[in-house]
Amino acid sequence: MLPERITIAIISPFEDDSVHINSTLRNAGITVHSIWSKNEEDCLDALRDNKLHLIFLRTKNFSAADEKIVDEIKAIQKYIPVIMIHEEVNQKTLTICLQMGAHDLVSMEYPDRLTILTCRELGSYLKARELLELRKSIGNYEEQLQVLKSESTLPAIVLMDGIIVDANKPAISLLSPDPHNDLHSSPILDYVNPAEQVILRGALKAARQGNFKQDQIAIKILNAEKEPVRMTCLIEPYNFDDEDCIRMCLKEIPVAQIVSGDSIQLDPLTKIYHRKQFLNIAQETLKEPLDTGIRAMLYLKIDDFKSLQERVGILHVDVALECFAKAIKETVSKGDIYARFGGNTFSILTQKGSEADVLSWAKHFQNHLKEHKCEINGKTIALSCSIGIAVWQQESDNISDLIQRAKDASVEVRKTGLGKIKIDKHYEQTVMKSKAFDLEWVSRIKQALLQNRFQLFQFPISSLRMTSKNMIDVYIRMLDEEQNVILPNVFMPTAERNNLSKSLDRWVVGASIKYCQQYPDAKLFVRLSRQSLQDEELLPWAKSIISKHNIQNDNLVFEAVEKDIFDLEKSGVSLQKRFKEFRREGFGLAIEHFGKHPSHITLLDEYEIDYLKIDSTLIQGLTENRDRQKIVKALCKMANKKQIATIAEHVETADTMAVLYQLGADYMQGKFTLEPEVVLESD
Repeated sequence: MLPERITIAIISPFEDDSVHINSTLRNAGITVHSIWSKNEEDCLDALRDNKLHLIFLRTKNFSAADEKIVDEIKAIQKYIPVIMIHEEVNQKTLTICLQMGAHDLVSMEYPDRLTILTCRELGSYLKARELLELRKSIGNYEEQLQVLKSESTLPAIVLMDGIIVDANKPAISLLSPDPHNDLHSSPILDYVNPAEQVILRGALKAARQGNFKQDQIAIKILNAEKEPVRMTCLIEPYNFDDEDCIRMCLKEIPVAQIVSGDSIQLDPLTKIYHRKQFLNIAQETLKEPLDTGIRAMLYLKIDDFKSLQERVGILHVDVALECFAKAIKETVSKGDIYARFGGNTFSILTQKGSEADVLSWAKHFQNHLKEHKCEINGKTIALSCSIGIAVWQQESDNISDLIQRAKDASVEVRKTGLGKIKIDKHYEQTVMKSKAFDLEWVSRIKQALLQNRFQLFQFPISSLRMTSKNMIDVYIRMLDEEQNVILPNVFMPTAERNNLSKSLDRWVVGASIKYCQQYPDAKLFVRLSRQSLQDEELLPWAKSIISKHNIQNDNLVFEAVEKDIFDLEKSGVSLQKRFKEFRREGFGLAIEHFGKHPSHITLLDEYEIDYLKIDSTLIQGLTENRDRQKIVKALCKMANKKQIATIAEHVETADTMAVLYQLGADYMQGKFTLEPEVVLESD
């Protein structure tokens, strides 16, 4: 059985070949996305990204160059079908084709044969892939057995309603000073660090109801000496005495997991990357395309380091550097790159949803650092730091510029006092707002609109409550003249300043409608710009387009950013009437980045909405911050009373997911659950 949509590459100097193959396959009922290229390079790039199902190669005379292309293709993916295109198909040409390593030969004169060959080769290729996966699974069987054997020596606890009903010897040895105490009837929370009990409560509650999508969390367990030990906790359903229970397997997380071969890459004192290795890895990371959000460089400098040396002595100040590095390791997100940059300076390259998220993390780190007391030479020391931040500019930055801007921001902020944070704004306030910059990008945006060079990019929204709605956040991405991706944070500010965002919003709405026509159970969240929120023609236009595509109005949820609502109200524009009109027509409504404005609660009384997207600044550090937990819980409770579903933005860890479940959130989105992907290409 063929997949719903196949991706093919057509290597040919003639665009007519691409048009003919596309129309032939589509007429046969095959949904196809094609990449046409005059040479093999674009095809090979797509092949390396594992995006192709089949390749067509136009040959003029079965040359050595054609055979080389086939060899290059097979070197990347051995089993990918390659079908050659030639005017003459006979025994002689077919034999030459097969000798060159291709799978078959077609002529454009026989469309039925082209369709049959495509289906045959695709079927064989998909079966070959399944067989390879099966062999891989069988090959891993021995390794899985070894893992299971090793798990039997790990501390394991069986729980019923949070009470220990069974524990193995390693668990008893870990948790109890008395080897004869079997831990039976003890609450598991008695053995968990109080600050992290909410994480385990949420995970256990979700696991009991079958809603826990990640089987592992990281928490601090109190050992027999009541010392907190950082451990991974594997949670799974379990049957004990014919009762449904939960089993927990515990494994200690080493302070520094260092492979001896990598030790040369690490700073010997702090056991994190040193400057040179950080620069190499960061430089390679910046070359990778950014799916969504922003990248930022943080330049952290321990405050008043000279005074610290005088207080604890120069021989003991290294302990402060170790403490600082440990605090970084405890707070960074998966995928962040961090290093000791030199002396008392550290650097972090991170990816977040927005500048506000980066700023929120920086504040969270400073608070964590205050609580992270260092014992140095018999003295208890509380560290603080100043942080300079620079947001990576895709179009112009290199690693050197990025670090320099972060460093400059750090120098500037230290002039105003200790423990401060500053985001570098030089680029945004000069280059990005210059007339020349806008002039260039207005022209590029208009050309892209004329040539339909855009992608619809989706970020799935996952349920915490076992509902099966196919909910998706959608965004627009632009393609330049060479089909390279340009993220919205590059071109959208110019579009908003020059009255073009309304046109881009309509492209997204139109593309979303086409997507819903193909997937009628989908519910797509479309963010509207300030221009579109004030556009009186948007609603009748959307209704008109939908009526032609046979989908329901409630397939679309229109989003407004909390700040935009307040800013428009401040300028005398109320959106209450507009919201009611959209709701009357059956469209869904949502408020995004909710919780940042001091008067955000008033919106729940003034606007009838269906979804509330809790801002990521409240989600950052949620597992440790009791105040934020109280705020999120109160928001979820108020929203629930008004029958408004809550969505947590930018969830990055299983621990956060467990806490959100405990606090009453309904949905979440973030790279922890599902990766973003392109769902609709330009025609």
